[in-house]
Amino acid sequence: MRIHPFRPFAFALLSVIISVSLASSLSARQGLVERRNQEKIRTAGFADVELDRLHAEIGQTLFDLQALAVPEEGPIKDPTARPTDPREGQVDADTLKQDTIELVPSRRRAFVRGTDSKGRTYFRLRITEGLNYTTEPTPDRFLFKAHAYLYLDEQGKLGEVLLQFYRMRFSGMEYTREIRRIRHPGPFGAGAAQSPIQIEFRSYPTSLPHNELAIDDVPLPVLSGEPQLLTVLHSADDPMPFDKQARIVETYRSLLRKLNRQLSRQRQILELDRNSSIERALDFTGTSF
Repeated sequence: MRIHPFRPFAFALLSVIISVSLASSLSARQGLVERRNQEKIRTAGFADVELDRLHAEIGQTLFDLQALAVPEEGPIKDPTARPTDPREGQVDADTLKQDTIELVPSRRRAFVRGTDSKGRTYFRLRITEGLNYTTEPTPDRFLFKAHAYLYLDEQGKLGEVLLQFYRMRFSGMEYTREIRRIRHPGPFGAGAAQSPIQIEFRSYPTSLPHNELAIDDVPLPVLSGEPQLLTVLHSADDPMPFDKQARIVETYRSLLRKLNRQLSRQRQILELDRNSSIERALDFTGTSF
C-alpha cells in the first residue's frame, strides 16, 4: 500500500495544532483560576494570620512599655535653634555654628511618648537611622530616619500603625526632603482586613514647617497639606493591579517583623535600665555608685 507523501506531514501538523489548542485551553483555565483566587483574597480584605499575630504582639508589648516611654519634648518652637544632638533640648552657640548632623542617635530618644495635634497619645519607636547612598541617576547621599508611630485604643489594644521613612539629601544643589509612609488605621484582630492600609508620599523642596518637626528633627505623625501620593491597598471603586497590592502587603509584613523585633529589644533595654536604677536606689552601702 502506497502512502501519500503529504499524509505524514498532515498528521504532524494536526498533532501540533492539537497540542497548541490544549496548551492554550490549559493556560486559559489556569488564568481563570488565578483571577478567581485573587478576587477571593481581595474579598477577604487580604486577611493574614501572621499579620494578625504581629499586630497582637506589638500591641501587647506597647501596652507593657507605655509607662517607660520618654516624654516627647514637642516640636521646635524657635526656628533659629536647631539642636543637632537629640539628647539635649538646648545647644550652645558654638554647636549651632557648626551646623552639623548627628549620625549616632541617642538611646534615650529611641522610644518616646507624645501627643499629636489632634490630641491623641502616640508612641514613637526609632527603627533605624543612618546614611543612604544611591548611584541612579547620579551619585548622591542621603540621611534617612525610619520611625514607627503607634497608637493604643481605649481598651489598651493596638489602634493604629504608622511606619515612616524620612530621607534628606544634604549634599549637592537641592536639599529635598522625602517622606514615605505606610499607615494601617485598624481595626486589628483575628481575621481583620488589611485592605485599609494606606500608602503616602510627600516631598519638600527645602524643609518641613518647624511646627511639624520634633525636637530631634523627625516629622510628627500629623502633617499639614496634601501628599503628592495617597492610595489605599484596595478600593472597590479603583482597584490597583494585584501584583502591586501583593507587594504592598509583603512590604508591610517585612516592616512589621522588623518593628516587632526592635520593640522587643527596646523592652529589654528599658526594663534593664529600670531594674538597674532600682538596684542603685536600694544600695545603701555605696557599692553601686
